[in-house]
Amino acid sequence: MSARRRGSMVQRGLNRWLLRVYLGQSSSGTNRYSSKVFEGSTAEARQALTAMLREIDTKTFVEPTKERLDAYLESWLAGKIDVAPRTLVSYRRMLGYFLPQLGHRKLHEIDRSHVQAVLNEMTSQGLSRRTLEYAKAVLHGAFTDAIQDNRLVKNPADYLKLPPRVKRAPTVLSLAQVGALLEATQADSFHCLWTLLLTTGLRPQEALALKWSDLDLDGSWLSVRRTLADDGHGKASLVESTKTDGSTRRIGLPSSTVATLRVYKARQSAEILKAGTRYARLDLVFSSSVGTPLDHNLVRRAWKATIKKAGLPAVRLYDARHSHLTALLANGADIAWVAARAGHADIKMTQMFYAHVMPETHRSMGEMTERLMQNARKS
Repeated sequence: MSARRRGSMVQRGLNRWLLRVYLGQSSSGTNRYSSKVFEGSTAEARQALTAMLREIDTKTFVEPTKERLDAYLESWLAGKIDVAPRTLVSYRRMLGYFLPQLGHRKLHEIDRSHVQAVLNEMTSQGLSRRTLEYAKAVLHGAFTDAIQDNRLVKNPADYLKLPPRVKRAPTVLSLAQVGALLEATQADSFHCLWTLLLTTGLRPQEALALKWSDLDLDGSWLSVRRTLADDGHGKASLVESTKTDGSTRRIGLPSSTVATLRVYKARQSAEILKAGTRYARLDLVFSSSVGTPLDHNLVRRAWKATIKKAGLPAVRLYDARHSHLTALLANGADIAWVAARAGHADIKMTQMFYAHVMPETHRSMGEMTERLMQNARKS
C-alpha cells in the first residue's frame, strides 16, 4: 500500500486535523484504521502523521482506546497483589490527587503537561515535596505498566518538575519539655497517648492502631502489627502488617509508661461497661467513646492545642516520635538499635533523618571513652 493510502490528513477547522493511518487487515479480512484529532499547523500535522506511520513500521504504535484513566488506575490497583495492604492504601491515596482533573480523560490523551498541572496545583496547596515525589512515583509506575501492556507509547509522568527541596530544620522537644508536657496533661484524656508517643517513637498511625493484645504489660513490651490508614476522604481503616511473627517490630516500654497504660486500661474498662452494647469491641487501646478508631485529624488538633496551652514550641504530632528517637541518639544509644525501634528499613535511613544528632552522639562516645580510660588507670 502506498504512503498516501497508508495515512491521510483531513482538515477539520483552523489548525485542526483528522489524522488517519492504515493498520492492516483484521482476521475477518476487513481493513483496520486508527484516527486521531491533531491541533497544529499543516507542517506539524504532517510531522505527526509521519511519526504515526514510523511507529507502525517499527511496531511501537499503540492504537488509542476509549479506556479512561480512572478505569485503568482502578484495574491497575486491583492487580497489585504483590504489595502490602497498607502500601496499596497509600497508592490509592496518592493517585487520588490526580483523578479529579485527569480521571475522565482517555488514557492515551494524557500528556506531560496535564500531569505537571496537577503537581503545580498540589504545590500551591502547600503539600510537601515528599508527598509530590511519592504521588509522582506511583503514577509513573502505573503508566510504566501501561506501556508494558502496550496501552501507551511513552510515559506522561517523565521529565516532570518539582519545587526545590526545602530542608526543614528539625523541631523536637527536649527531655525537660517532654517532662513538662506530661506533667501538665495528667488529667487530659489524651495523656496516655502522648506518653506512649513520647516514650516509644511510634508513628501516630501505629499508636492509633494498637490493640491491647499487642501489649505485654507484665513484660513491658508492645508489638507493632498494623497501622491506621486514612484514604484521604475521612475514612480510616486498620491495615494489618504482612510481616511474619518473627519479624514483627517489638518495642520495650519504660516502667512509667507501663504504669500509665495500666491506669488508662482500668478507666477504659469502666467506660466499656457503661457503654454496653453500643461499644464496638475492637480491642483498640485508643478509641472513640463507642470503641471505633480515633480520627487522626482530631488527635492532631488536640496535640496542637495541648502544645500551645503548655507554652511549648509548635512541634507537630509526628515530632513526638522524632523527640524520642533524637533523645536516644543524643544520649549515646546505638544507632542500629534506634533504627530497629523506629522501624526503619535500614540504618542509612536513620542516619539521614537524624544526622543533626550524630555530632553530639560522637562527642558523648568520646566522653564515655575518657571515663573508661580513667577507670582503667584507677584499677
